[in-house]
Amino acid sequence: TWNQCSRRISSLRAWNQRDGGPPCSQTESRNSPVHRLQSSFSLLLDDITTLRVDGIVNASNLQFRKGGGVNGLIHRKAGPAMEDACQTEAARLKMFKVRQCRSPSEDLLSNLPNPCEKNESEIKGGDATDCKKDGENDAEIQVGDCIATAGYNLPCKYVIHTVSPSHFTLKSLEICYQNVLSLVRTMQLNSIAFCNIGCGSHFINAREGAEIAVDACIQWLLEGQNQELNLRIIFCCWEEADLILYRDVMLKKL
Repeated sequence: TWNQCSRRISSLRAWNQRDGGPPCSQTESRNSPVHRLQSSFSLLLDDITTLRVDGIVNASNLQFRKGGGVNGLIHRKAGPAMEDACQTEAARLKMFKVRQCRSPSEDLLSNLPNPCEKNESEIKGGDATDCKKDGENDAEIQVGDCIATAGYNLPCKYVIHTVSPSHFTLKSLEICYQNVLSLVRTMQLNSIAFCNIGCGSHFINAREGAEIAVDACIQWLLEGQNQELNLRIIFCCWEEADLILYRDVMLKKL
């Protein structure tokens, strides 16, 4: 069900429309690369489970099961059907890794059911370097792997679950953002809201997490045909301290 009290994407200001933000000068075209990049981002302080957007991101675990923090909140509000769907999609991802012994490509993802239907889901995984030997029927889920489910009782259409890294695997955080955005592109979503992946129970430093998040998203948006996408990326912060960190990082990088 769609929560009528939820925040709509149309009410969210782009980064270059925020209070105190840099106005578009007379010499700067609204179609300039800088303007397009700034207009692709929003920053807000809110409960991510209340956003009425195409998709939100859940920082999950290697089992894709209900946990603590934002992960637990998303599962509780979505209802038990989400955890069942996560296990189904995780099994599909494992079997795909066994068959392919590599990460799924966008071409393969595009052959899956229509992502525009709320009751369908997509899968995408990270590198399958631990693919099992012949005869084994399983493959390891890795940090950065992604699956998608419907939003169920949440106001968003989809939830993309990514295996969150810890401070011991900090370099994998960039992969999480890139894999999520690649899946967003394949699913043809127009808006995606990120929580602070790995910065809660996984103990990633909040400033490092914000810098990696912003850098990874900017880099992805500047790659090839991604520049032509009409995509709004939302950094949704639970605490004001995180909002301040993201604002500082975005002021430097955008």
